[in-house]
Amino acid sequence: IRWKQLATLFLLMWSVIHYFERVKPYYVFQSCLWKEWESWPHESDPHHSIIIGDPQIVDNYSYPSRSWLELTITKIFSDNYLHRNHNIYSKVLDPDSIIFVGDLFDGGREWNDKVWLKEYVRFNKVFNPIEGVRQLRQIPGNHDVGFGNGIDFGKYSRFKAYFGNADEVVVLGNHSIVLMDTVSISCIDNNKISQASSKFLRSFEDPSNTYKELPRIVISHVPLYRFTELQECGPLRESKKAFPVSRGNQYQTVLEYELSQKIVNWIRPIMLFSGDDHDYCHIRHPLDKRVKYTDEITVKSSAMTGGVKKPAIQLLSLWNPNNKQDDTWIVSNEETRKVDAGTAETYLCYLPSPYQPLVHYGITLAFSIWWI
Repeated sequence: IRWKQLATLFLLMWSVIHYFERVKPYYVFQSCLWKEWESWPHESDPHHSIIIGDPQIVDNYSYPSRSWLELTITKIFSDNYLHRNHNIYSKVLDPDSIIFVGDLFDGGREWNDKVWLKEYVRFNKVFNPIEGVRQLRQIPGNHDVGFGNGIDFGKYSRFKAYFGNADEVVVLGNHSIVLMDTVSISCIDNNKISQASSKFLRSFEDPSNTYKELPRIVISHVPLYRFTELQECGPLRESKKAFPVSRGNQYQTVLEYELSQKIVNWIRPIMLFSGDDHDYCHIRHPLDKRVKYTDEITVKSSAMTGGVKKPAIQLLSLWNPNNKQDDTWIVSNEETRKVDAGTAETYLCYLPSPYQPLVHYGITLAFSIWWI
């Protein structure tokens, strides 16, 4: 046995892994530092939030054609990618809160309670608590509970029991963050499922709603309806095809037009974040006969298994020192990664490449075998 050779190879492998798992991610997130893109006054103290799109942790429903070994390897690498990034961007960016836009699981709507609880524990290990950081995870996606009339009341109740009610307003940085359960409000056959969500939305029709005293930001799993021939996603979207407007078994790519209009006109948000699609999309919804607009950002998937080449997170900076509604409407530039809505600014932050490390690990392993 050539111990010096083995020691050299061990050091080489450790160096390669350490670089791609710790060093490079650290420098990637350094490029997203808040002060690099915020435009607040120097003395400001904004609220910083990270928005996570569709982690959809891999399970037995993700790749039914794969063998047990292939699926296990996929779970290990995909969980590590989410967990590693979660801890490093939390350390580098030091957010005040983290908001998930749904689809926490992949087959969550399919599992019995025994399996679901195991996956719930696994999810909490992947996205472990960070001291001083508030995590808002109560928005369900169609992969968590189903969509509309396809939702099972028992599984809907289970999600709410463990993650909390989505239909609520959380005040962050002098902004009303409106967390909406748009998969449940789309259910018309079972009033037990949609009643709470419908009542919550109707409360914003009342001009005296106290949450309307602050600028509002809506968080929804399902994107709002759009006319794709007029409302294009912009150059930062990976797919060159138009945003899909379709429906199928347990999914709908956009909300119904009437529901979308109620959300925009009753809540009148300055900004809206959605998920589900996995790719980035920035459009504007007209208000007041097109005098004002609401920016909607569909957040990219944060997972290496999300079907996008460059996973990302969305950064949200909130600064409203006047503690009131801001009627300033900014003309957005779709060519940049930043969207400005007066008292709220958001920035597209790309995650480290999920596949580049795997290529280098493979090359290093092949070299090690050849050299030995």
